[in-house]
Amino acid sequence: MLGPRAGATPVDGARLDPKRDHVSHGNAPGPERRRAVRHAVHGAAPAGLMTSSSVRIVDISAGGVLVASPRSAPIGTRGRLSLNLAGSPFSADVVIRRVVAATGQGGFRLGMMFVDITPEQRLTIERFAQS
Repeated sequence: MLGPRAGATPVDGARLDPKRDHVSHGNAPGPERRRAVRHAVHGAAPAGLMTSSSVRIVDISAGGVLVASPRSAPIGTRGRLSLNLAGSPFSADVVIRRVVAATGQGGFRLGMMFVDITPEQRLTIERFAQS
């Protein structure tokens, strides 16, 4: 909700009581706890929400990784993949390049390309692949 001085209208059945400077939901009024005024955003304001999901690594190379996931994701989605490769922590930025439904197994196969991996990260992957 936005405070009365922010110039916005409350949503989800809440109403603003400008005399008391608080938001009430139904019959349960309460003091406004927000310490800063929210400001409306006009026009396009791209934003993202980071989420975490457990996946299973199907295969990996220095160019990318194929994971089995219970959830799909749009092609072009960027994220960060974190895992352990032979006991060594590994984390790299990825972009989803392919999404296929995993028939018979449920879920999806997501083909991800590594984005700007370092020479050290590449070496870690290559050592893992050779073991």
